[in-house]
Amino acid sequence: MHYLVGVNRLALLIISQSGLQTDEYIVLKYENLNFLHKTIRVDGAWDSYHSMTKEAKTQNAKQTLSITEKARDWVQI
Repeated sequence: MHYLVGVNRLALLIISQSGLQTDEYIVLKYENLNFLHKTIRVDGAWDSYHSMTKEAKTQNAKQTLSITEKARDWVQI
């Protein structure tokens, strides 16, 4: 039996609790997290074809997602 620890567990928790897409999680920065309002600001994604970060193409592509208290507590540790 395998147990998820550290970064792997944190990644799955944030992705599952926020609706964040994997390519958005890869480029997530600590400053994109707002613990007071329990939100994640998404302003880019990972472009696996070119192996680089890509900025949001439009203002509509930039979004703010809510995170649960459980996810927030795990990130704040």
